[in-house]
Amino acid sequence: MNRQDLDQIFQLFLNNIQCGVMIIDEDLRIFDLNPIACEIFGYSREELIGQNNPNHLWTFVDQNQVPLTPEQYPEHIVLSQNKIIHSQTIGINRSKQGDRKWVMASGQIVRGDSGKLYVLMSFVDITKQKDAFKKLEQEKERLARTESIANIGTWEYNIETQEIVWSDQVFRIFGIEDRRDAPSLEKFMTLVHPDDRDRLTRNLQRSLEEGHTYHVFHRIITPDGKLKTLRGQGKPIKNHLGKVISLHGTVIDITAQAKRENEIRKLAIVAEKTDNAVVITDRDGRVEWVNRGFEKMTEYSLSEVIGKTPGSFLQGPNSSSKTIDEMRSAIRDKEPIHTQIVNYSKSGREFWIDINIQPIFNETGEIENFIALEMDITDRKLYEEELQGISEQLQEVVDEKDEALKTKNRLFSIISHDLRSPFSSIIGYTQLLEEDCENMERGEVKKYASRIHASADRLLRLVENLLQWARSQTGHIRFEEQELNVNEIINKNLEIFNKVAEQKNIQIIATMKTEQKILGDPDMMDAIFRNLFSNAIKFSSSEGTIEISTQRENDTVKIIVKDDGVGMPEDIRCRLFQSGEKLSLKGTAGEKGTGLGLLLCKDFAERNHGTIEVNSEEGVGSSFVLSFPAIKAAETTENLANTNTRAQTKDKKTSEEKQLDREATQSHQHDH
Repeated sequence: MNRQDLDQIFQLFLNNIQCGVMIIDEDLRIFDLNPIACEIFGYSREELIGQNNPNHLWTFVDQNQVPLTPEQYPEHIVLSQNKIIHSQTIGINRSKQGDRKWVMASGQIVRGDSGKLYVLMSFVDITKQKDAFKKLEQEKERLARTESIANIGTWEYNIETQEIVWSDQVFRIFGIEDRRDAPSLEKFMTLVHPDDRDRLTRNLQRSLEEGHTYHVFHRIITPDGKLKTLRGQGKPIKNHLGKVISLHGTVIDITAQAKRENEIRKLAIVAEKTDNAVVITDRDGRVEWVNRGFEKMTEYSLSEVIGKTPGSFLQGPNSSSKTIDEMRSAIRDKEPIHTQIVNYSKSGREFWIDINIQPIFNETGEIENFIALEMDITDRKLYEEELQGISEQLQEVVDEKDEALKTKNRLFSIISHDLRSPFSSIIGYTQLLEEDCENMERGEVKKYASRIHASADRLLRLVENLLQWARSQTGHIRFEEQELNVNEIINKNLEIFNKVAEQKNIQIIATMKTEQKILGDPDMMDAIFRNLFSNAIKFSSSEGTIEISTQRENDTVKIIVKDDGVGMPEDIRCRLFQSGEKLSLKGTAGEKGTGLGLLLCKDFAERNHGTIEVNSEEGVGSSFVLSFPAIKAAETTENLANTNTRAQTKDKKTSEEKQLDREATQSHQHDH
C-alpha cells in the first residue's frame, strides 16, 4: 500500500468518525479538521484552515462556566507541556451562532514525516447529555423541594447488597446530619420506637415474602431525643423471574397531624360527654355540628339547626343588642370573643350563657370554621344579682350609719356649744347671789332669780329635746298609736304657752273647725306642737299675732301654725330639717335655740304617717304645715277597740320602758 492510499484511507476515516478531529501545527494554526469538527465549532473548513488562536470565532469555558485564558486552552496545554489530555469537559461559546456547545476534549502531540510537531485534538459533542443531566438535576431539585414541602422522603433497599439509599428529606426527618451514607437496616431499626419495632418488622417481611405493598404507622426517636410519628409504605420490585430484589418506598412525618388528631379525638370525647354546649359553624357562621350538651340546653336537635346561624333561633327580646353587635363584629373580623348573653330555648325558656367563640384557620391562614363553647350560667347570674342586691343594701346601711354618726357628731358639737350659755348664766348669777346677796335689794335679787329661772327653763327644754331625739335615734322610744282629737291636743298645748305669749304681748288666734281625728302617738304629737308653738312665740315680735288653724282636704287633716315674726331667708328654709346644720336664730327677745326641736318635729311627724312643710319670707313671718291621714267615721269604733287592747298591753311593759315613760312624764311636768 503506497502513501497515497494511506492518505485516502486516513481522510476517509476522518470524514466518517463520530467525533470532531482537529490538527493544529506547532504555531497553533489549524492545519486540518473533519466535518464533525466544523459542525461543532460552527464554521466551514475553508473558514478555519490557517486560523491562529481564533478568539474572535469562539472562546472556551470550564465545566463551571468560568472563561479560560488562551494559555488554558487544551491545544496550548498539550503543545506547551507535551501533555496528553483525556476527556476534559469544556464549553465552546460560538460567536457566529451565539450559543454554547459542550464537548469532551482529548489531545496529544504527533510528529510528521518531516519531524514537524502537530497537536491532534478530538472533540465529542456532549451538549445533549449535558442538557439532559441539567434537566435531571433540576428534576432532582424539584423533587427535593416537593419532598421538603410535603414532608415526604423516598428510600430504596437493595435486598442482595443490603444497601439503603435515602433522599435528603429522609435524613431531615430522622434528624441525621451526616448524609453521606444511609444507615444499615439494623441501625435504622434502633431509631424505631421499641414498642413499634416488631410490627414494622412483620410488615417488611410480609411484603418481601408475598410481594405486596405495605403501609404502616410507627414512631421513631431521633438522635437528639425527639419523638416523631411517621407514615411509611414500601413497594416490592421484582426481576424478570418474579423474585423480589428491592423495596422502594416513602416516609412521611405526620407528627403534627398525629398530635392534632389525638387532640381532636380527646376533644371529641369531651364535646360528646360534657353538659356544656359545643357548636361548630362554617366560615359564614352557619351550624355544621352541635353536641348533645347543646341539644339538652336549647331543646333543639342537630337536624333542626344545621345550616342556620345560632342567633336566628336562640336570641330573643332580652338578648342584648349591644352584645349581639359585638359578636357579629368579631365573626366578621375573624376575631375571638368571650361574652355573656341571654338565649331562649325551643320552649321559650330564658337562660344566660357564657360563650367563647374561636375562629379556626387552615394552613394557608384562611378561616375555615368557628367553634363556640357555651355554659349555662343562669343560676350564677341569679346568685350574682342576689349578691348585688345584698351588697347594695349593706352599702345603704353603711352609708346611713356613717351619715348618722356624722350627724350625731355635728349635733353634739352644736348642743355642747348651746349648753354652755344657760349653764354660764346660771353659774354667773348664782355666784353673784352667793357673794353679795346680803347687800342686794329685794328687787335686784328677784331680777337675778328670774334670769336664773329663764336659763334653767331654756336648759330644761334643750335637755328634753335632746333626750327625746336620742331615744328616737336609738329606737328606745315607744310608739303608742291611738285615735287622737286634733283640737284637744292643740288646746292642751296652747294652755302651756298662753302665759309666755302674754309676756311678749303676742296674740294667739286658734281657728279650728269641726272636730278632726287622726291616728298617732299622743306624746309625740305633744312634742311636735310644743316645739312649733315655742318657735312661733320666740320669733314673733311684741304685739305680734300667731294663727293656728285646722282644715280637712279630702282624706288629709292639715294643721297650720303661722306667725308674723322675723321669718327666715331662703337658704336657711331649704336646710331647716337637715340633721347637723347649725341654723338656730335668736328670737325677737334674744331667745336662743339649737334647731333640734324642728328635727324632732320632722321625725315624729313622719313616724305618725305625716309630713311637715314650711313657708317663710324674711321680715314677713313663717308658716308651718302639718299633714296627717284623717280617720273616717267608720274606722272610729275599730280604733277605739284597738286603743283598749293597747291600754291592757301597757301593763306588760318592761322595767326599762317604764323608766323611759317616767322620764317623759317628768319632762311634761317641767313644761307646765
